[in-house]
Amino acid sequence: LESVPESEKASFLKRFAHVAISEHRKFGIPASIILANAMLHSAGGTAGYTGQGNNYFALTCTEGWEGTTGTWEGKCYRRYDNAWASFRDHSQYLSTGGVAGLNRLDPNDYRAWARAMEAGAYSRQANLASHLVQLIERYRLFELDQK
Repeated sequence: LESVPESEKASFLKRFAHVAISEHRKFGIPASIILANAMLHSAGGTAGYTGQGNNYFALTCTEGWEGTTGTWEGKCYRRYDNAWASFRDHSQYLSTGGVAGLNRLDPNDYRAWARAMEAGAYSRQANLASHLVQLIERYRLFELDQK
C-alpha cells in the first residue's frame, strides 16, 4: 500500500465510502472497518486478485463457496462480477461463519472490531489490527461510522 500514490488512495476512499456506509447500515459492521479493510487487502484497488476478480478483501475460496474462483500466486480466490458484490460478500463473511461473533461488537467501535478480526484470524496480514486502526485514523474513516 506504501507504493500507491496518495491521489489513488484518496480516489479509492471516495469511490467506496458510500458502499461502506450502506453495508454498515445493513450489517452493523463499522464503515471504517469495511473501507480500511478493502483498502489494505486490495492495496487501494491495485492488487492482482482485485483487478482480475473484483476481490477487494483478499477472500480466498472456502469450503462451501459456490461462486466463481480464480487463482492468484498459487492461491484460490473468490471472483466477483463487480466491486459491490465483493463488498456484500465481505459483509456476509463477517456476519456468518467462523468470525460471526464480530456482529456482537459495538458497530461504532472500530478498534474492538480490528482487534477481534486479528484474533479471529481474518487474514494472514501481520498486525492486522494496527494496520486497520492506522488507516482509519489517518484518513478519519471513523467519521463514516456516524453516517
